[in-house]
Amino acid sequence: MKNVNLFFLFLFLLSCESQLPPLPPRVGSMSYQSGSLQVWQQETLVTLQKALGISDDEKNKALNADARIKFLLKDDNVQSWSISYNGFDGKELQAYLLAPLKPVSQKMPTLIVLHGHDADNEDAAFNNKSYMHGMGYRLAKRGFMVMVPQLRGFYNFSFQHNRYVKKLKRNFVGIQVLDMMKAQSVLEGLDSSKVGGIKVNPSLNGIVGVNFGALVSLVAGAMDARFEVVSNHGLFVGFEELFSSRHHFCEFINPLGGVLNMDDVALLVYPRKMHLAMGANDSFYDDSSRQLVERLKIHLEPLAPLCENAPSVKNCRTVVEIAPDKGHEFIDSGVLESLF
Repeated sequence: MKNVNLFFLFLFLLSCESQLPPLPPRVGSMSYQSGSLQVWQQETLVTLQKALGISDDEKNKALNADARIKFLLKDDNVQSWSISYNGFDGKELQAYLLAPLKPVSQKMPTLIVLHGHDADNEDAAFNNKSYMHGMGYRLAKRGFMVMVPQLRGFYNFSFQHNRYVKKLKRNFVGIQVLDMMKAQSVLEGLDSSKVGGIKVNPSLNGIVGVNFGALVSLVAGAMDARFEVVSNHGLFVGFEELFSSRHHFCEFINPLGGVLNMDDVALLVYPRKMHLAMGANDSFYDDSSRQLVERLKIHLEPLAPLCENAPSVKNCRTVVEIAPDKGHEFIDSGVLESLF
């Protein structure tokens, strides 16, 4: 009986932990305050790269890639392929590639679409019932060449994921960022004869993710200037919250604690275009998220004002979108496409 009582006490404490208010976002010791934004960005990118455990040699290797492509299927709207390619460390990685059946332009914009926890690249590509809403298919139908990678270290069971991350000798977010740089290189080097004659536009590239994929999309977007559009859905939260016991330890970038915060990473994307989307009913959207947005707004005001829930984003470089009646999910409002 004593063990049973202890078990229920543990569950009670666990539920209390999950209901604790979020920690307010702090200004890090290297957070942008004033002065030349460009100089700050250059210095901060060095700090971010070091925190992720990425070497210059690894970055350079990620700029070259080739892929093995196999036709998968097509319907009235979209054609798709399964592809395999070598990651930055030579490990074979898998992805789906999707494109409209009838491309409307000779050179198509590209998008890398990232899943998060409790999902995989099949959910991100095709599953309308997941929080990803099959966004890969939807975006391909609208005119994008979409790549949907299976993030390494994600499995059908959470214990497998936990074991993988614990065995790593380096930062988990860092290896995902390198993989995304490699994925972009794969897109740029596609052999058009193997994908129905489709050619991609090397200057119109984007990356979007939800959940853990949102964190990777923002950090990869900060690290790789080839991503002209960076879109984060559902995880624009302070590092003091993200790196706490209330989030999965695979998201931790411990060296950044107290040094930078999420708004600083977002500021590294400027002057490229950025989309920060959250559902009004998302438990991660709270006062601390709003404070991060306010800080970002202050820094961007003299440069290119941040647009919040704007009816048109035609002249916007940074868009914050809070979707009513939406939760922790991909916000399919059309804003992302309009930034290209």
